[in-house]
Amino acid sequence: MSDANAGERVRSEPRTIRPFFKLGTIEGLLDDAALGLSPHEPPQKERFLERPPAGWSDLEPRIATKLSAEREKLPQALARAELELTVVGFSRVPKHNRLSCRLPLREDEDDIELDADAVRALPASGRAEIRLALCLAADWPDADRGLPHRKGQWISSKTFAIGRPPERDLFPL
Repeated sequence: MSDANAGERVRSEPRTIRPFFKLGTIEGLLDDAALGLSPHEPPQKERFLERPPAGWSDLEPRIATKLSAEREKLPQALARAELELTVVGFSRVPKHNRLSCRLPLREDEDDIELDADAVRALPASGRAEIRLALCLAADWPDADRGLPHRKGQWISSKTFAIGRPPERDLFPL
């Protein structure tokens, strides 16, 4: 390290930095979303749900969004935009996406039934992730500054991990 850089501080951001400064108050709209893995288990808000490999065969996953109660938090400017819920399932090892659906945002719908066969096919490494995002359904060229304007840009998101807990290195390098 040179003397010129000795006084510099490295800054790290605790969350994703995005250019949509008008969304600061609603980026957490999906924080209360919950994932249920079977009909006899209540949906859980936790981001990680442990499931042994033998437990994947009886999955009947569903997501409870609670968006109908949160809809009034959307800024007036976003009320004119077409919004959709996007669900993507993926496995990191090997990296592939299998489960993907897009649902128009409706005021009366809070539960999303996921394709159980597609979710069962995800965990090649014993672990899978399901990401839920509230996105723009179409380009919005007349959006105000600080708001998303392209199809697919997300307003709020939450990722659930299912499977075995991540292995920790005994000797981290």
